[in-house]
Amino acid sequence: MSLGSRWRRVDAEHWVHRLGMLQTTLLVLLAGWTVLSGFVVGLVAAVVPAALAALAGWMTAAWRRDEPWSWPAWVCASGAGAVLSATQLVVGGPTWASCSGLALAVLTLVLLAHPDSRARWLSPSPPAVTRSGDDTRADAGEGRGRGS
Repeated sequence: MSLGSRWRRVDAEHWVHRLGMLQTTLLVLLAGWTVLSGFVVGLVAAVVPAALAALAGWMTAAWRRDEPWSWPAWVCASGAGAVLSATQLVVGGPTWASCSGLALAVLTLVLLAHPDSRARWLSPSPPAVTRSGDDTRADAGEGRGRGS
């Protein structure tokens, strides 16, 4: 079995969602830890981790709902995460947080590069249909792809 056929059989969309759930869970735990330690330092320090956890949860839910903007949003977020983790790795040396953050971001980017994941952004979406069968989109007949 060739590497190309194995790559095509990977359920990348499913694994992007799983990685999103993992990232959201880790960020919620980080936010919780920051809140608990924030009672000593101040609760303002918990705002950034809580906002990141909320953003990751929102993007994960959007991915599950097949929102057209979720693919580029995940690419941007994962790319930024990879750059930040790589910077931490180079500047601060290898730590658990920098290595795991880099691995999570790179794995997410690899799965987003899978043709099935890219198809979310590049392929047209089916029209939203009401009970009467009417197309509810204002741009009926146009897809959600990049060229639309």
